[in-house]
Amino acid sequence: MAYTKYSLTPANNTATPPDGAPEGMLPSAVNDTMRDMMAQIRDCGDGVRDGTYTMTAPKITGGTITGVTLTGNTLTNPVISGNVGIGTSSPSGNLDVRGASYFGAPNTFIIGDDGGSTGAFLNETASLPMRFLTSGTERMRIDSSGNLLLGTTSNPLAANFNVYQSDATWAMGIQNNANDSGLAITNGSGTTNYTAIGFFNNGTTFSSCGLISVSGTSTTYATSSDYRLKENIVPITGALATVAQLKPVTYKWKSDGTDGQGFIAHELQAIVPDCVVGEKDAVDADGKPQYQGVDTSFLVATLTKAIQEQQTLIESLTTRLTALENK
Repeated sequence: MAYTKYSLTPANNTATPPDGAPEGMLPSAVNDTMRDMMAQIRDCGDGVRDGTYTMTAPKITGGTITGVTLTGNTLTNPVISGNVGIGTSSPSGNLDVRGASYFGAPNTFIIGDDGGSTGAFLNETASLPMRFLTSGTERMRIDSSGNLLLGTTSNPLAANFNVYQSDATWAMGIQNNANDSGLAITNGSGTTNYTAIGFFNNGTTFSSCGLISVSGTSTTYATSSDYRLKENIVPITGALATVAQLKPVTYKWKSDGTDGQGFIAHELQAIVPDCVVGEKDAVDADGKPQYQGVDTSFLVATLTKAIQEQQTLIESLTTRLTALENK
């Protein structure tokens, strides 16, 4: 149905029935035109029209608008003075949206500005999480306790910031292109031996794997070693022979040509497996290399025992040499 402006000047009404009322039309056409006009008046009153209707820069300065449905229409550059309420006639913020029990409880979401004393805010007024979805699936939430959760809807570690990844990819990456810290962890309380990072296996404190702690101006990297976590404890043997098999080397890094020294991961793995993670020549599903890593701190016990064994040999040889010299 097209909108036609009917003029009080007969000469201006040149459209043909039933959309217009030119002079000299038959009574039946006049009836059709009147019915058409009444239908258009009814549609405008109901807020429903066919076609495209454009409102350019309208201003709403107060009052309540109810029962309005816009389908396929365009509202351009609106200016609204005062708070806007959707589902409420008493909005508590610049935008106050109140709905039914969409996620199991009534939802109230407010966007506002308190006038400049503390700035803008987003507020879920009920004791419900603020959820963020893409493609119909929840990706992130701020729960009712103020904790930020990514990739999970629960908070098993009771952490303020919880990142969960269900597959084998990285759960979180932090990159810094400048020369300062990519990640800064601060001990604000000044506590001695403050735990900056704790590591847990299977998400429970009963499987603590270690921690990074700070005290004063020093940092300690600790792997769990409590006797209560161990059994079948026996002394190391043959450490000197193990050390004799190690192949320390020097090398240059391909990435920047700098010099390095240490071990080749798979060679060290064959002698002291505890020192190496990953498998030789491993690749991921896309054929990209999965590089091995080395933690030489696990060599300390072997090296210490090797020194002790060597010292025992030195003392034995010294005793024998002294005996020979005294003959």
